[in-house]
Amino acid sequence: AVENLPDAFIFYNADRCVQYINPAAMQLGGGLLADPTGRREEEIWPGTITRHSLPHLLEAFRSGEDQKFEISGTLPDGKPFSFQISYIPLQNGASQVTGCYALIQDMTAVRQYELGLLESAERERVRAAEIETIIDAVPAFVWVTHNPDGSHISGNRATYELTRTQPGANLSKTGPADEVLHTYTPYHNGKEIPPDELPIQQTAATGQPKRDYEFDLVFEDGKTVHLAGNTAPLLDANGKPAGSVAAFIDISERSQMEMNLRKQEAQYRLLAENMADVIWVLDSATMRFTYVSPSVEKLRGYTPAEVMAQTLDQVMTAASFRRAVEQLPARIEAFLAGDPQAVTMTHEIEQTRRDGSTVWTEVVTTLLKNSSGGLDILGVTRDITERMQVTEALRERESRLNAVINSTDAVVWSVDCEYCLTMANSVVIRDAQLLHGYELQIGENIFARLPIEMHQEWKDRYDRVLQGESFREEINYSFPAGENFVREYSFNPIINSEGRITGAACFGNDISVRKRAEAALQESEQKLRTLFEIVPVG
Repeated sequence: AVENLPDAFIFYNADRCVQYINPAAMQLGGGLLADPTGRREEEIWPGTITRHSLPHLLEAFRSGEDQKFEISGTLPDGKPFSFQISYIPLQNGASQVTGCYALIQDMTAVRQYELGLLESAERERVRAAEIETIIDAVPAFVWVTHNPDGSHISGNRATYELTRTQPGANLSKTGPADEVLHTYTPYHNGKEIPPDELPIQQTAATGQPKRDYEFDLVFEDGKTVHLAGNTAPLLDANGKPAGSVAAFIDISERSQMEMNLRKQEAQYRLLAENMADVIWVLDSATMRFTYVSPSVEKLRGYTPAEVMAQTLDQVMTAASFRRAVEQLPARIEAFLAGDPQAVTMTHEIEQTRRDGSTVWTEVVTTLLKNSSGGLDILGVTRDITERMQVTEALRERESRLNAVINSTDAVVWSVDCEYCLTMANSVVIRDAQLLHGYELQIGENIFARLPIEMHQEWKDRYDRVLQGESFREEINYSFPAGENFVREYSFNPIINSEGRITGAACFGNDISVRKRAEAALQESEQKLRTLFEIVPVG
């Protein structure tokens, strides 16, 4: 009978030598057991098997107890295997083991099938997670039921917030009595909607979708939310209704919007026609676009279909293409290694247009794993032509300002809130060298090189400015050569567009000549006054 067994059967004698082997065993693993009769197990099996099976066989001969186990690995030909082995010892009347049967079942196909199921389940889990994330992120209220009677309904985060319900609670109006939601009452055209006539329940029961359905949720505190949206059925394998999904948005302010629609129509049309941001998705494996939003036609002069047919080197200039291609592999590698900084990045790309011109754009890209295990690149492209023109104008203005500042005999410099030097003209740099013997560095703390005995008085001045005070002060100096001079300083806070103080601006003029003139004038006046006092009048 063992000759016809589908499973492998081997009989070992008292010396553990193969005494009998059936045809199924001879075919095991693609014919591993060539002429095994009279040989021991460790002589007939590959080492990948015997290092697991031999200890069990020895234990069966030693203890006289059955041994059952499963081993998996790779055969000499590189193919995977999974065998389930049972050793059944034979004993004589004196309880001595006189031989052992081995029953071997090839479980390779079964285990590979199970592995395939696990991988499929994981793909579905990832896809379900993606869908759940998308549903949670959409600016809409989503209800889902997997019951034809709609007795249990779940929703996205927005829906739980809308219905004033704890996440995970049953949102159904037709569920068990202790789970029925009572936070609101639904109305349609001013009439209360019976629970079994709600749109998600009707679609789940009939399999018929609803389009542009509107109804109101009236809450206990009197607040009313007007919703509009659609429902779609979920069907089982036989095409029968098994549930439904509903997506609605809040249109409570629609009536007011309709009243103003004609007045604002031109504004809305202008806004829509000038939406310059382009949204797109790129398959990182093929480096081809899988989606491009319609606004690309305004940006580049090509329709979305035309752009999706283009390769990357047709989308941008050679220099931009070279930078993009050079940077992408390292970024993907970092992303797959878990580097959070590689997820989203911003680049400036010069793109080509249908008319042969180019346009500078800011491109924000985000790396995303798709449900197939591949990698997509989600991008948002914005025209930054005006920004670059403004930047260039500001750069030119700054250059002119620096030229003016550096052409004056006054000292001009500024520090930020951390006392770091943000700007200094050539006179400041020269005076620092002459007075204190060091060279100022932009970005360096102003006190890093200033003589220690001067720290406190200058810190007090900066602190007054950083607290919003503007003031003037005269300070006397002496050059190492012995020359004295006086400088009048003006200190003012630097305030940004938000009204926040971001630093201190300092301006100083040498008023030594004026001071000497004033002193000379005072001396002359004193001499005249003395003269008039000693010279008799009349």
